[in-house]
Amino acid sequence: MFKENKNHQGLHRYLSAYPNLCHLNTASIARGVAVGLFTACIPLIPFQTIMAITLSILIRANLAIALGVSWVSNPLTLLPITYFTYWIGAFILNEPIKPILIPDFAWNLHDIIKVSASFASLIPQFGKAFFVGLPIVAIGSAGIGYFSVMIFRRKK
Repeated sequence: MFKENKNHQGLHRYLSAYPNLCHLNTASIARGVAVGLFTACIPLIPFQTIMAITLSILIRANLAIALGVSWVSNPLTLLPITYFTYWIGAFILNEPIKPILIPDFAWNLHDIIKVSASFASLIPQFGKAFFVGLPIVAIGSAGIGYFSVMIFRRKK
């Protein structure tokens, strides 16, 4: 498909040089799941796809799997994932857990910019606990996803 089109010949050369980006093998799938879960935990919805693509290329993960799994985080799941991240950080720091105060949160899912801006207004109330929990949850979920795929695929 890419060979015939002159505009896509560079892409064809790149994809054939790194076959794990498109082929389904255990290691590539496991890395794709890890990349997708890692980027899903980072609350930058418009940029998660770009991060997933970049990380997939860098560690030669399956690109389609990474993109699909990264979309676990969406406007409907963003708040629970973020609160869980905050909760883990507060637990680690031994801080009291605060309830979420949602002032005028925009739930218009057709305008991702407004949802992102509303979400950004919540970040200050999470504070240090959120940023302590973020790497723990992101790396932890990526590790759990990677090893789960490796164990599940080996049993077959």
